[in-house]
Amino acid sequence: MSTWRQFLTIRGVIIAPKAVRRCADERDLAYCERKLGVPLPASYREFCREIGSGSLGDIDFVAPGSGRRGGLRRHDRLLDHSRLARRSMDAAGGQLDTREMISFASTADGDWFFWLREE
Repeated sequence: MSTWRQFLTIRGVIIAPKAVRRCADERDLAYCERKLGVPLPASYREFCREIGSGSLGDIDFVAPGSGRRGGLRRHDRLLDHSRLARRSMDAAGGQLDTREMISFASTADGDWFFWLREE
């Protein structure tokens, strides 16, 4: 089995050094899973640890990762991104139950990439 780095490199994608990427660590992944109430897909977990948040072409990928906003309140990039995606989809009058969707990527054109939560 190849790694995400090998998969992308073979396809001509240049990956920035890890020092400048926003890769998730196990603590970030576990926090996000607790908040979502479901485990993240294994291949996505590997992508987050190995590649992290960033852009590939016109697709912006979001990995779990914490930061501080407004003092001591913790937030998570993936959780924030998923909330924004659900609000956007609901406002557009979509027919899907967005409560069961977790968004991991988007484009500037308003396209959202989701996977469905498995209970």
